[in-house]
Amino acid sequence: MIQRTTRQLAAVFEAVKGERNHPTAQEVYLRVRRELPQISRGTVYRNLSKLNDERRIRVVRLADRPVRYDAVIDDHDHFVCEHCGAVCDLEPSGRRETQRPELAESGYAVDRQSITYYGACPKCSPKR
Repeated sequence: MIQRTTRQLAAVFEAVKGERNHPTAQEVYLRVRRELPQISRGTVYRNLSKLNDERRIRVVRLADRPVRYDAVIDDHDHFVCEHCGAVCDLEPSGRRETQRPELAESGYAVDRQSITYYGACPKCSPKR
């Protein structure tokens, strides 16, 4: 039983790590099912949660879009194409403070930050 769980966890991690498009849980499930046809959605969701808790992946919440998963855990920003839905990693521009004084004074503790840009990707933007 333990070996099966380890294999499932590894397969879920590889499905996230192997994609740069920040897959949804459903996309991870479909990819893992190719390798492990008996895996359930619940198992995929539990393993995604475990990987996030272990900080091996991160959850990317983008406005009203489905939650996505990212294997790049270093601080970085995202660009979301509002036409095709593509999500791209961006290096943060310049050095940013992760602690804002007004948040700290109000009792908040910031662990990390990310800025998300929305617009049209090169494939969808009008030709100029």
